[in-house]
Amino acid sequence: MRFKNIVVTFIEATIGQGSSIRNHTESNNNECITRIEKILSIIGSKWTIQILRELSSGTKRFAQLQKSLKGISPKTLSTRLQELESYNIITKTVYPEVPPRVEYSFSSQGEGLKKVLFDLYEWGEEFLGDE
Repeated sequence: MRFKNIVVTFIEATIGQGSSIRNHTESNNNECITRIEKILSIIGSKWTIQILRELSSGTKRFAQLQKSLKGISPKTLSTRLQELESYNIITKTVYPEVPPRVEYSFSSQGEGLKKVLFDLYEWGEEFLGDE
């Protein structure tokens, strides 16, 4: 939750200094904050950023994700993947084989999120330094 709090605090401070996000009016700034909070509630859930990090390098199967994410339960991984799929951030491809093969990857809509996360990482490097 520290991640979410830092981002929301930064945005609120930026708006409070007289600038506006994308030149929105004050009422639209509140709507913008609400949308950002919604997005952060989606990607800020436990394990979600780690899942997105793993998928950022390419398509992965469930077992590959579980192996690379030490400590995540299969139920939690499944839930997070379903949530990301329901928001069209990732896609799930099921191959009609025996046993079934299922792969996860970023959707075309989710591809834009990779850039945002990288930009946020770079900002965090500057903001947090060697912390």
